[in-house]
Amino acid sequence: MKNLENKLKGLGILVVDMQETFLDEEDTQFINSQIKLLSFAKDKKIPIFFLEYIDEGEIIKELTETINGYEKYQKILKYNDNEFIVRKDEFLDFIWWETEKYILGGDSHLDVELKQNKINKIIIFGVNKNGCVKETSKEAIKRGSKLFTSDDLMNEKENKKATNWYNQNCEKYFKSCKSLISYFTK
Repeated sequence: MKNLENKLKGLGILVVDMQETFLDEEDTQFINSQIKLLSFAKDKKIPIFFLEYIDEGEIIKELTETINGYEKYQKILKYNDNEFIVRKDEFLDFIWWETEKYILGGDSHLDVELKQNKINKIIIFGVNKNGCVKETSKEAIKRGSKLFTSDDLMNEKENKKATNWYNQNCEKYFKSCKSLISYFTK
């Protein structure tokens, strides 16, 4: 039991750009795995953060329905491919609560939320495995987070170059969401 508690301690879920705009209608099988993982997170009371690209539509309803009523969920609007990067000019036309804190401190909204929730282990997934998810992953690793993901939580399964990157850089990279969940429950 203690080992399980240690595995879940400091764990958060980061969902990147799961918006209709970015989905390929022919490549949506990964959404079922995402629903399973979000249900697991909800059951274990793991904080969930959705990154939503500004002005690109809402997070898909299959995922928002899965977390409906969950208190440890937060949507964070992003302005570029990597939410960890803060550029002052991105905030000039958009006023965010405590915006100055983020600009002056160099922390993005995501940084602040991860620190406040004491998250140092992240299960990351989303759409565009070799783009926004990878860029956000790189920065999370630079900032000291341990990353976990699985092949079936992202699209572009056939992208071997991206798969190799995750396999080499994540703390653990799993073939399936089922294996990932099993890792955190046993």
